[in-house]
Amino acid sequence: MAQLLDFPGRAEGLLRRGTEPPDNGDMEVRLGKLETAVLQMQQDVAVLRAESKHYATKADLHESTSKMVQWIVGTNIAAGAVAITVMTFVLNNATPKASQPAAQPSIIVLPALPAASR
Repeated sequence: MAQLLDFPGRAEGLLRRGTEPPDNGDMEVRLGKLETAVLQMQQDVAVLRAESKHYATKADLHESTSKMVQWIVGTNIAAGAVAITVMTFVLNNATPKASQPAAQPSIIVLPALPAASR
């Protein structure tokens, strides 16, 4: 067991051996307040432990974050595809197409057959 050593010095006058602790008259009141505070803290800790079953864990937060990222990326891809489709349709149909002149009929002229061949 450890030995208790006596260190004489400055504190020797402050520490009186063999006497009761100092009491300035309101020690019981202060002790009562401390006991009340400790009791309240114990009740608060009990409530927090009971409610902690419903709190989100790191795994829950990670899972919900990854699902949210997937939804955001998927929604942005779908919105981009819709935007490109609408732009393509609008740009192809916004201006009237230049009317092309009607194609001239092709006339094929055959040389006349020689009269002797009859």
